Amino acid sequence: MPAASPAVSPAIRTPDQRVGKTRLAVEAARRLAPAFPDGVRFVDLAPVRTADLVSAAIAAGLGLNTSGDRLVSDVLSYLRARRLLLILDNFEQVIDGAAAPSPFPAPSGTH
Repeated sequence: MPAASPAVSPAIRTPDQRVGKTRLAVEAARRLAPAFPDGVRFVDLAPVRTADLVSAAIAAGLGLNTSGDRLVSDVLSYLRARRLLLILDNFEQVIDGAAAPSPFPAPSGTH
């Protein structure tokens, strides 16, 4: 398997709930982990019920102690300083909120 390019943000999303997306993501992360010197972080969004709580769930999954006005900037600062693979599991349940403008800008070089 070729090494992942840091400028590429691949995503696998399927509407069928029975295809084993979590298992696929975990296996992909296991195989890709050597390409990410700062490791792999897995954030389960199953307990998240609304899109406005996704940012807080990501911060918690990264082990950050932040909230309020600094939440998004703290998460972005943390991620910018690292080369890691961030897996957001169960994102499909808050996908409607993803149509809204994201508080997280796309990394430069992505489409």
